[in-house]
Amino acid sequence: MIKLVQIMSGLLCMLYGILGTAQNTGVISQVTKVTTDWEEFALPRWSPSGDKLMFTATHDNAGIYVYDLDSKKINKVSDTPRIGYNAVWSSDTTIDFQEKKWSSDNTSFYEKKQIDIATKKVKATGSISKTQIMSASSFQKGAKRISEISAYINGELQLVILENGEERQLTDGNGQYYQPMLSPDQTKIVVHEGPNIWVIDLYGQRKLQRIGEGLASSWTPDSKAVLTFQDESEDGHTVSGSELYQIDVATGKQAQLTTSDTIAETWPSLSPDGTRIAFSDEKTGSIYIADFKN
Repeated sequence: MIKLVQIMSGLLCMLYGILGTAQNTGVISQVTKVTTDWEEFALPRWSPSGDKLMFTATHDNAGIYVYDLDSKKINKVSDTPRIGYNAVWSSDTTIDFQEKKWSSDNTSFYEKKQIDIATKKVKATGSISKTQIMSASSFQKGAKRISEISAYINGELQLVILENGEERQLTDGNGQYYQPMLSPDQTKIVVHEGPNIWVIDLYGQRKLQRIGEGLASSWTPDSKAVLTFQDESEDGHTVSGSELYQIDVATGKQAQLTTSDTIAETWPSLSPDGTRIAFSDEKTGSIYIADFKN
């Protein structure tokens, strides 16, 4: 059994390495599965120091799990349903998330909370009205040229930024947008509309520029490119395949990072130093970590 696992791991590494070289872009190698088969997971996200990985269960985005790269152990931090999708690291020891609540007049809102991954203690940090559908990147702060900025989708499904306490809508009311993602240097925002991926330069004319299709889930550390995935379905319901891509946000040039019949790669996430990549397998719910060379 051990030899079979080693052989499969070697084949995966060879497959990803060859593909990355052929595409003259990021090279993926040393692919390692870090989860077991007792649960299905998705949405891996690196901690700020890059020594831990957070993900959630695929069923109902339930709970928050943390994988420690040193101990190689998974810690179940929370099992609360529907909190995993927008969870984001606020430090190496704490995670911010949103929990849907209902008021006395039967209107919904989201309560912002923070959990300590060691003690599992939760504290409330504020609330969000139902018209502010926040993204995981919305909690990022400390911009180089803006003292504080966040991005979210409002009730009309338009992209809004909160810049130094002032709200600005960046889309024109046409289209329905989702999943905004701030760049690491906080100068650009990627946002989605249908299958399209758009980028907005916050220090340019702030106009939408289409860069491709798919779902972007991670920036490169230099803020010059995004990692995306494009899935497909043979029956219109179940994902039958998915591959990872890298898109240059200035040119829209796209390069394919993976090609596999057995793994449906989704939700790529680059480590803060850009040397490792994590992704989930839509077919099995497994989380993988690999070396990444750009």
